[in-house]
Formats: sequence, C-alpha cells, structure tokens
Amino acid sequence: MTDEPTKSTETNAARSYHRAAFVLLFALLVIRLVTAVRFGMAWDEAYYWQWSRRLALCYYDAGPGMALTIRAGTTLLGDTPLGVRFVPILMSVGANALMYATACRWFGPRVGFWTVALASIAPLLAIGSVLATYDLPQIFFWSAGLYAVTRAVRSPPGAPSEHPRGGAHWWYVTGLCVGLGTITKPTMIFFAPGVLLLLALVPAYRKHLASPHPYLAFVLAVLCLAPVFIWNAQNDNLNWTHTLNRGNRSTDAAPGRWLGEFWGGQGLVVGPFLLIAELIALYHVLRRPSDPRNAFIIAFTVPILAVCTLISLRSKVEINWSVAAHLTGLLAVAALWFGERSAVRSPPAPNPGGDGGEESESLRSTDERTSPGFPPPAPPGLGAGGLRIPRIVAIAVSALLTIVLFFPNALVIGPFGPFVANGTWEKVNEQYGWETIAAAVERERAVLKAESGDTPVLVAGTGYRVCSILSFYLPGQPFVEKIQIPDTRRDQYNLWTSESKLTGQNAVVAMEREKPDEEAYLRTRFASVSEPIIVHVARPGFKGPIKSWYVYRCMKFR
Repeated sequence: MTDEPTKSTETNAARSYHRAAFVLLFALLVIRLVTAVRFGMAWDEAYYWQWSRRLALCYYDAGPGMALTIRAGTTLLGDTPLGVRFVPILMSVGANALMYATACRWFGPRVGFWTVALASIAPLLAIGSVLATYDLPQIFFWSAGLYAVTRAVRSPPGAPSEHPRGGAHWWYVTGLCVGLGTITKPTMIFFAPGVLLLLALVPAYRKHLASPHPYLAFVLAVLCLAPVFIWNAQNDNLNWTHTLNRGNRSTDAAPGRWLGEFWGGQGLVVGPFLLIAELIALYHVLRRPSDPRNAFIIAFTVPILAVCTLISLRSKVEINWSVAAHLTGLLAVAALWFGERSAVRSPPAPNPGGDGGEESESLRSTDERTSPGFPPPAPPGLGAGGLRIPRIVAIAVSALLTIVLFFPNALVIGPFGPFVANGTWEKVNEQYGWETIAAAVERERAVLKAESGDTPVLVAGTGYRVCSILSFYLPGQPFVEKIQIPDTRRDQYNLWTSESKLTGQNAVVAMEREKPDEEAYLRTRFASVSEPIIVHVARPGFKGPIKSWYVYRCMKFR
C-alpha cells in the first residue's frame, strides 16, 4: 500500500507529459501550415511537383512515393505551395507523434516529450518539416516502422514480464512501412538490417529470428517495390543506375574532403552541440549493446551513419541521406538528459534468466516495473546538475540556427548588413523572389511572341531546377522544356523532353546565374540569341541582389 501515492504521482506526471506532447504537436502543425503558406517554393519541391503532374510507376531520381504524396495535397488544395506541402506536413507531425509513442514505450513520456522537442528545434529537421521533399515521407515511414517494431518485440509499459508481445501483424506493418518508405527514398532500405541487428543484439529477441514473420514482412516490403522494378525494366534500369552512381561521385577530391563535409553537415542537421550530445549518448549505449533499449538505439542509428561515413571516404554524400538516423539519435540524447540514470549510463545488469527467452526482469526498465510509463527524474550529476548548462547551450544554439534558417534577414539587418556580400546565404534565400523572376520571363516571352508571328514560342531552361520553378510560377503553369547541356547531369526531364519536336521554334531561355559555357552552347542550337537580360532580385536586409538570373530571347531552334 505504501507504493500507491508514488504510483499516483507518477501517473499524474505521465498524463501531464501526454498533454504537453499533444499541445506541442498541435502547435507544430499550426506553425508548419502557416510557414507553408508564407514561404515560396524550393527548387526540389517544384521538381517533385512536376512528377506529381505526370504520375508514373517510377522516376529517374526515385520511386513514385513523393509524386503520390504531393498529388494527394494538390488534389485537395490546388497547385499552390500549401497544396504541395499539405500532406508532407501532416506526415511530419505524424512522425513526431509516432516518435513520442515509441519513446514512451522504451523510456517513458518524459523522454518522449523531449525527443519531439529536440527534433522540432534541430535546424534542418525543422526546416525540412515544411518542405515537400522525400525526406518527410521517409521520416514518417521510418518513425512508423520504429513504432511497429517496438510493438512487435516490446511488452506494454507497466505490464508483467510474462505479458505477451505485440501480435505478428506488427511485423507486417513494419514490412509495409519499409516498402512504402523505399519507393519514396531509397535509403529507407537501411531499416531492414536495423531490424536484424536489434534482434541479434538482445538475447530475449533472438527467438524472432526463428519466426517466419520478420522474413515474410521483408518479402512484403520487396513487393511494394514492384512499380520500381517494372519501370526500370521498361527504361533500361535508369533509376537503379542513377541511385548506384550517387554513391560514386567526385572520387578525385582531396582526401577527407567528403568525410569532413558529411559530418559538418550533420552538425547542421541537428545543431553542432546536439550532434556532440548524440555521439556521447551513442558512446554510452554502445557500452551495453545487449540492453533492449540501447540495442534499439544502436540498430537504427549506427548502421546508416557508419555506411554514409564509409562512402564519404571516397565520394560525396548528401547530408540528408542519414537524416532518419537522428530520430533515434535524438531519442538517445533525450534519454541521457531527461531519463533515468539506468537508461544509458548504468553498468551492465545481470541476466538471471540467462536462457534468452523472455526479457529478464533486470533488462526491463524501471518505468516498466514500477510505473505506467513514467521514469523517475535523472539523479544529480547526470541531468539535474552536471548536464544542465551544456544542454541549455546545445538547445539554444540549435534553436538559434533554426530561426536563422527560417528568417535569415533577421540576422543580417543593421550592423550585420555590411558583412553580407553577394552570393552569401544563397541557400536560405532560395525560396524568395520567384514571382519577380517569373514576371520578367513572362515579359520577355510576350516580347518574343510579338516578334515571332506564327512561329511557336516556348520557355526553356538548361537544368531541371530552372524548368521546374518557372513552370510553377509562370501564368498558367506551363510545361517548361529543358535544353540538355553536354556533360551535365541528366534527370527526369530527359525522358519528358524531345528536342526534335522543338525544331524551328523560338524560345525564352533562362539560367539562374551567368553561365558563359551554356550561353555559348545556346548560340550553337539557335539561329540567333539575344544578349542576356539580367533580372536582379533584392531582399531587405541583404547587401546587393540575392539572385541574378540571365534570360535570353532565342530564334529558331535547330
């Protein structure tokens, strides 16, 4: 009877964190929807929007998942920035909710709340949560897979040790998540070996390796890839070739360049000090790999980071390839800072059962044994005292970087203005000024049309980014043709555009900056090319134009 007041207090505290998490998730939804309306389109968003206008089994760059996701939103809200981003934003909040539910089952609601809070202020995770790129669907399906695996292997919080695990159907939910995630972003496939690693690390979970369900779930995941297999068979394996070549680029760079770029980029994904905290937390969990909670973090964090690190020793690696690893990485940080001491730092516990069958009592967390999902606060020296200042600094720096990414001109006005030169902050200004550029291109098209008589006039670009963004912002959202420059990257437009059909037409051709080689090539493809019309875009708080586009009036494509 003496435990009743303690259990009641812990139950009330758990409910408080549930309510706080709900408020946080609702706030994130509102903020992201408002931001989606406020900001212009990013290059890649416009490119994926073009996919959604031409649905296919697969695309040159990726499977059909992103196109279907955007198509669902534009069907509801039209071809607007909000329409393009609507479903991805819902998926981002859904991913946060799933991570909260997953963290609650492993560490309790206090850690769950802080996992979501840390993810919401991690710079690129935060700004990525409002952009319609294929990171968002992948993060959603990765989070859903984490929850499904947890339900498959983990007893509910507060249940006795003999309580049955989740039903076999959770394995098939996992397989479905892996399959749907992979047709959106290929790096989702890293989830499958993570499952095997989890089952291998924990003696109590090895029995699942003898069950057919995890393997049948993987078969289900592969079946989800059927559209990708069919499309590649019909298109000379273009998607497979492109995907494999992404890990074999720029191999002649200076030693260590890509390794430093990759890990420096990870510091921008979550913030430099949160990244350090992740590595510290991973060090602690790696000391006890057979503990179920530590094994869970290891299995879905370490492999993808390790593979990307190995690739970066010889080739360029995009910093977002490993973004899903930071979900469990931040979970580890939340457990280190806000969980019980035994969560990541206590010495290995004995296993009195020793048979590898059920989880022994020593391996089950304190919150499972004594409370309905709420662990006691961290002891002095771990969370309350020794880590208070470092974690405040880490959180503050990540939050500040996030604010700068969303509102770059807030930092560069006044005394900071003179230090901002042309070309600086190009990435954070990417979504600004498209209407100005599109209006200038439309004016030139009208001028050329008046000069062309009955000759058709089209708008063209020399890369997928220019073609896509102009298509979105030009009146009527026409298809913008691509003129392929020799020895430059190929993409989906090479399957859409037939240059032979453009013969004899006039065109307004746009480039996002001065490109003498490309201008020279245009002069070989058209009978005449005008001098460039330069379109400058200015932004309050920045020194000089943030964008300078070059537009050409071209006659008679040949």
